[in-house]
Amino acid sequence: MTISILPLEPTPREYGPPTAVLPPIKSLSSISPDNFSRLLDYLRLIYVPEVRGSRRLLPKPKAPRPDQTTALDVFRDDHFERAHALRWLTASLARFSAEDSTADALLQSAASLLAICAGASAAGALTRRFAFGPIHIELMDTALENDLGSVGAQTWGAACVLADMLTEDPAAFLPLNKPLPPVRVLELGAGTGLVSMTLGKLAQRLSLPLDVVATDNHPAVLDNLRANVDTNTAPGSRPVRVARLDWTEVFATATTGANIPLSLDPALDETFDVIFGADVVYAPEHSRLLHACAARFLRPGGQFHLVVPLRAGHSREVASVEEVFSSSSGDAPSITRKETVVCEGSPKGPGRPSEEIEYWHFVLEWPLGGSGSQHSDSSA
Repeated sequence: MTISILPLEPTPREYGPPTAVLPPIKSLSSISPDNFSRLLDYLRLIYVPEVRGSRRLLPKPKAPRPDQTTALDVFRDDHFERAHALRWLTASLARFSAEDSTADALLQSAASLLAICAGASAAGALTRRFAFGPIHIELMDTALENDLGSVGAQTWGAACVLADMLTEDPAAFLPLNKPLPPVRVLELGAGTGLVSMTLGKLAQRLSLPLDVVATDNHPAVLDNLRANVDTNTAPGSRPVRVARLDWTEVFATATTGANIPLSLDPALDETFDVIFGADVVYAPEHSRLLHACAARFLRPGGQFHLVVPLRAGHSREVASVEEVFSSSSGDAPSITRKETVVCEGSPKGPGRPSEEIEYWHFVLEWPLGGSGSQHSDSSA
């Protein structure tokens, strides 16, 4: 089932409740496919909100359209309106014949919305469509399992923020003047692969010489990541490579020496010019694991961009990043720059402004005169 979070500009009437906007069930037979599709888009605005905390606030943001976002939030929480939308969608499934491709696509869209309105457990895996300027990406979010390793099966706000920043100014993140291309790029904890796929599409659109490797560890996450790469790789373009990487193995090798052999995917045999990590610190110990990965995989002169959300009750996790990467001993990259990125979150209630969600964007580099990676580097 497919979710679209592409920007939509419905008419003002469409910001009314479903009971007022949706035409009577008895008139479904007279609705054209185009109008039916527009009504489905309207229902998506209500029942499939965009990834929370993914819309950056610019220095001079435009004033929000009064009461539109908050009204949608109210409709979403109204059980009567949801029940009406459920009845309307159920009736609409009998509206079109599935014999032609257009009708079949509408039926699938209506069926997915019906599942979403019925509850998240019924919806299962969902496909999200993202737009960052000219870059369009379609990713599958799968259901979360009961272990922490499967959090990568979902797309989180930090990945959206980083993808948005990348498309806005690629040169701020990528050494496009590297004398010996390609530029090797590594994503740690890639999850659904939004950042890696954004890089892959930027490379295709701007003819950038990038070699992108997306990594994760959980088997289900890796399977979903590979499927997302296939979906977003155009014929003839250089695909994003997917590799398994267990941070704990890298850490163990770094802290115990050669006693523990480290078996890496061939895609990880060389160091990288740039490393990205979006929302990958869920516990204080993760910072130490990232420290080991940065020391092994980042080439001297490269940069590690780490985006961390400032979650309530998770200050220890954020503090651990600054503590672990503040060392100037030269044994690993350290923080050279930190900036705050503010995003618009969900509205707090009817007539109230949206909350703001903050992220810290860390830039980590090898210190001047540092030892650099002990890993063989033939990519510099």
